[in-house]
Amino acid sequence: MFFSGVSILISCQSSVPYPEAMQQAERCILQSPDSAFHYLALLDSSIRYEPQETRMYYGMLTTKARDKMYIEHTSDSLMKEVVRFYESYGDADKIMGACYYLGSVYRDMKDVPRAITAFQQAAKVGENSRRYDILGRIYEQMGTLFAYQSLYDDAMKSYKKAYTCYLMQKEDAGIVYSLRNQGRMHEYLSHSDSTECYYKAAYKKALEMKNQQIVDAISVELGHVYIDLGKLDSAKIVFSRIADLKDDAIYLNGLGTIYQLTSQPDSARFYFLQALQEPRPSQSVYLKSAVNRALATLEAEEGNYYSAFNYAQKSLELRDSIKKITRTEAIGKINALYNYQLTEEQNMRLVKNNKTKSGLLIGAVIFMVIIIYSYFRYVKKHKRIVGEQEERLADLKNEQYKNSREYVLENEKEISKLELLQQTEGDEEKLTSQIELLRIANQEIQIVQNKRKLLELLLSGSDIYQLFHQAPYQNNTSITVANWAELKDMIDKTYDGFTKQIYTLCPKISEHELHICYLIKIHIQVKDIARLLNRSASAISNSRVRLYKKIYREDGNPEMLDKFILDL
Repeated sequence: MFFSGVSILISCQSSVPYPEAMQQAERCILQSPDSAFHYLALLDSSIRYEPQETRMYYGMLTTKARDKMYIEHTSDSLMKEVVRFYESYGDADKIMGACYYLGSVYRDMKDVPRAITAFQQAAKVGENSRRYDILGRIYEQMGTLFAYQSLYDDAMKSYKKAYTCYLMQKEDAGIVYSLRNQGRMHEYLSHSDSTECYYKAAYKKALEMKNQQIVDAISVELGHVYIDLGKLDSAKIVFSRIADLKDDAIYLNGLGTIYQLTSQPDSARFYFLQALQEPRPSQSVYLKSAVNRALATLEAEEGNYYSAFNYAQKSLELRDSIKKITRTEAIGKINALYNYQLTEEQNMRLVKNNKTKSGLLIGAVIFMVIIIYSYFRYVKKHKRIVGEQEERLADLKNEQYKNSREYVLENEKEISKLELLQQTEGDEEKLTSQIELLRIANQEIQIVQNKRKLLELLLSGSDIYQLFHQAPYQNNTSITVANWAELKDMIDKTYDGFTKQIYTLCPKISEHELHICYLIKIHIQVKDIARLLNRSASAISNSRVRLYKKIYREDGNPEMLDKFILDL
């Protein structure tokens, strides 16, 4: 949030007093932003008659009030105008504040590159400022955005600067959260000792403040840090001091985990089930997936395999949702970066186009630069597309491996090693937990494999399967559009969205090529595929070679495509 007192500085340098409603808004905006928003709304119809400086400050106050009320910003036009005005106004604190709020707008618009640029500009303008409160928030915002981009080292540097600023300001809440944030970064970087150290420092400072809300917020995270470190007694002590989060899903999950790790399954099950009840504060798809998996482990340990399977199935379904969320967020990040680069490129082009007025030679040079740039963009885009395709194929291969017999055998080898360690090591509880998790994983794979075998039996016994296998040898049998649609539905049900997987790997696949894939999938011979599609056997082979190249972007033979299709 914007810094208190900046309004006084601006008022002192303004040649005209601000309207009374704006002054009222200034006085209450920190403690009561909704009231400030009300006062500012009273000026909606008259503000356009005020001097420009008043209008600009009105825009900043309005943005500040919205930010304090957690109303998402949806447009950058107002704050861009405010920034331009204050850049010519000459006061560093005003420029810093305007840039800070422009960054806040871009943050809400999920435009991370522009948000970081605006916050960096605010920090640069304020590098000699003594307004440590606003500087702390600037660096805090930058750290959060860097963390969102998985740039944990950069985030750590920003959080350290925020901590220094809050120390200078003696702002206790800022100190607590900046310590907590550094602990989070150490956790992401797998620095377990530093993670515990920073969280304990944040927790100690929170207790000194005697602010139960802040204590609760830090306690939940510290408790989970202790759980991850295996310090269950410490986790219990921290959780016992939480006063107001008894219904919080993260808190309940933490208690359930503690009881699970201390071999108290009934208590663990109780808290896990409580965490799944809706609605709960802090409940998320990530938490629900983890809790369902934990319940699956508990049920399997007690031999309730049907119930364990149901919980495991729910966990897998939720993990599919997580993958979609992660994929959507990744696409959003890429789009934001692309739009930022596009704007920068457009700005560069405007500059270059203006320079063309100085002569034909410069114009020719710019033209060549654009051609070369476009070529490299094309090469870069091509490499990116190839890289994304390789990543998709690698993910598919990895997913297939995790559901394979080879993976089960690897798990069984690991179980044997762990059982041997149990006889020599003292930490039997942890080893037992690891062994049970591996066994659960193998049970899940076996269930998936059995389900697939059953579906394949149903497919091979279906009328549509028999129709396609008999059609090449019956002159009076013709395959209709409805027959192809029915075959598609049966294959998709049997092989978990087979058609969607094909389109994901090869969006430009033709209907003819798709039909070849269906026929390969139901084990029809090449000569019979040729008869069904009214093509020669060599034409079908050529189509298989072309399709393999479309998917893998490298040469291959028809049999390589067949193996790929049959493995899907």
